[in-house]
Amino acid sequence: MLRPKHAFLADLRGGRERGKDASDVRPKVLDGPVDAEAACDAVAADQHGVVSRRQALDAGLTPRMIERRVSSGRWRVVLPGVYVLRPVPPSWHQRLTAAVLSGGPLAVVSHRSAAALWELDGFEGQPVEISVTTGQRVAGAVVHRRRPTDDTRPRRISGIPVTGVDRTLLDVAAVAPDRRVGSALDDALRRRLTTLLELTSMLDSLGPRGRTGSRTLSRLVAVRDQRAELLESPLESAVLGLLRDHGLPLPIPQHRVMDGGDPVARLDLAYPELRLGIEVDGYRWHAGHERWANDLRRENRLKLLGWTLLRFSWSDVTERPETVASQVRMALRSGERGSVPPTDDALLVDHRHGRRRGQRGGSPTRAPR
Repeated sequence: MLRPKHAFLADLRGGRERGKDASDVRPKVLDGPVDAEAACDAVAADQHGVVSRRQALDAGLTPRMIERRVSSGRWRVVLPGVYVLRPVPPSWHQRLTAAVLSGGPLAVVSHRSAAALWELDGFEGQPVEISVTTGQRVAGAVVHRRRPTDDTRPRRISGIPVTGVDRTLLDVAAVAPDRRVGSALDDALRRRLTTLLELTSMLDSLGPRGRTGSRTLSRLVAVRDQRAELLESPLESAVLGLLRDHGLPLPIPQHRVMDGGDPVARLDLAYPELRLGIEVDGYRWHAGHERWANDLRRENRLKLLGWTLLRFSWSDVTERPETVASQVRMALRSGERGSVPPTDDALLVDHRHGRRRGQRGGSPTRAPR
């Protein structure tokens, strides 16, 4: 009796979703080349047009049938034992899938390629990079060895097995400059892909000797706090990193200024004790007249409540970081000399939890001299 095709596909896909390579699953052979061809097409459709020799054999094709498809040009060999079914066009995702299939049953996309799959800041358009548990070499790919006992907790993005975010950050810390790793870390925290607690727990689990990259990642995690988890844009992350690099006190992200019970503004970054706010404006700034008018009213209310507001653009932060740092330092010193305790009309409320931040008589933020 012919086994339903959907049951066969469930076997293949189920194996992949459990973090295994599809070639580990050995379903019953389908009857006839037509059914086998349809099964291969369905697997390739989930794998960016790629199928491995083992998957094709498991689907019911014979070695001779595979050879005929290659010699006729219907299938194209991209790596030994890995084929692309024409007419699927080549792509970066296709190259990643082919490399993983060629790398063995426990191979995963890792390092810079994994960071690009997770779309972390600073890692767009990366080369093919995978981790394997064997000595397998894969043409056209950077191959890293990992222990079979390593708990990488692989995930799937676009059907491709990839290291989890925590492990990805650890791996890129071993191969990328600190600034790029810091940007990726801030991005992962901002998008709630991980937390400082989870990263610290992973680093602690590695023991005193750690892994390659653990010292760098530990240092980057140590200089961050819950501020990084409140950021809402890459530009805010860049400003926070810029201030940190220049030894300036770190502001509090995403705080609301209240006038009595009336919300006035939610500031990108703020020094509550000094009533100093920082706004960062991306390309979408000044999107229309109404937005511009609302911002004018908002800034006027802030000034009436005693707030100083600094505005920086993307080009300011990326091309003139020294100027940004200098202006913030001057504003901090000016605010320190003329600071007054926040009044009940200028309360700051934590963006997430609504906790009161400004307290009467609180000590001002100290600016470096």
